[in-house]
Amino acid sequence: YEIVDCDWSSDVCSSDLKLTSLVGMPKSVGDDFSCNSTLLTSLKGSIKTIKGNFYCSNNKLLTSLDGGPTNVRGNFICIDNVNLISLHGMPKKVGGNVWCYGNGKKFAPWDFKKFTDVKGYIKITSEQGI
Repeated sequence: YEIVDCDWSSDVCSSDLKLTSLVGMPKSVGDDFSCNSTLLTSLKGSIKTIKGNFYCSNNKLLTSLDGGPTNVRGNFICIDNVNLISLHGMPKKVGGNVWCYGNGKKFAPWDFKKFTDVKGYIKITSEQGI
């Protein structure tokens, strides 16, 4: 792949990149950040402050959120990561809502409250919101 200069105000990690690591990412982005259908085993090295939404879905090798963002000002969407069994590394603050379902473990609302301050609601299944 060719490496080019990017405007990191908004970025996407997608399956066409076959991304295996987030090491070296900038400290913050001004918009949404997506890591979908990658080969990530960890979020270590991830962007720490996301001023928009954080999307993390269909990452078949991801087992925890360790090393992920610490502050998401928008929504935190974490769905269909079939091996995700731990919320360790959940952001300390989420300014919007949390969607987290279809993962390796079905999490309960209190699982999130242990890790993070969520300003919006927490949706733990595709059918209900809390």
